[in-house]
Amino acid sequence: TKIHAGIPSSLSLTGDAIPIVMGDEDSFSGYRDTIPYDTGDYPPVAAALEFGKGRIIFIGHDGFIGNTDLDKYDNLRFGLNMIDWLCGDISVLQIVCSSGTAIIYINGEVVGQTPLEVNLDPGTYEIEMIKEGYEEYRFSVELEKDKTRSVSIQLLPLTSKSQADLPTSIGDFLIIICCVLILAVILIFFQKYRTYMSSRRSQRNRENGKLSTRELRKLRRKLDEDYVEDRISRKEYLERRSELDSYLK
Repeated sequence: TKIHAGIPSSLSLTGDAIPIVMGDEDSFSGYRDTIPYDTGDYPPVAAALEFGKGRIIFIGHDGFIGNTDLDKYDNLRFGLNMIDWLCGDISVLQIVCSSGTAIIYINGEVVGQTPLEVNLDPGTYEIEMIKEGYEEYRFSVELEKDKTRSVSIQLLPLTSKSQADLPTSIGDFLIIICCVLILAVILIFFQKYRTYMSSRRSQRNRENGKLSTRELRKLRRKLDEDYVEDRISRKEYLERRSELDSYLK
């Protein structure tokens, strides 16, 4: 590739800068003692550098891309290549919200609000749209090199109970039902227990009424023994003892 640049200044390169245009075999730099290049050193007159996420091109003379020199040699192609390299592998994402202005997050970071146009590297991105009074909307988008991707989204208004709240509401409802059922079972059991105890007392009363005094006293002694040996509770002992005493009076 051959470039015309008039009489450019040579560059002193350090670090990661890369020369992209150099003088030919008979070029030299002797005008400035701080940058000495002898004949045959191929002094650099244009260089490129990647700095962080940015790109930089240094040129020793504006003749590279001046209007008067663009038609000489490969200057025009060189200028276009510089622009393409400086732009990088750029993709464009355009997002429009038909529901009004919405805040846009890309990969978890806020980047602006709709309508939005942003330059990104090619790849896949997670997009989140948030607008007060509307349901959040999330989607993925894949961007291709040197292409523009346009997306138009309509957000849904929030209702009194949005869809996001339904699982929680259903869970609360199921908990209430379970509590009611447990309470109902406890009440039924308690009622049956009272009925059983009442029936048992009535049966004992009928049986005790047919016993003689001697048999009642014998039954009371047996009851005392059961209580002393912890075969029955104090509550049951007192109830049955009261019943027996009522028949012995």
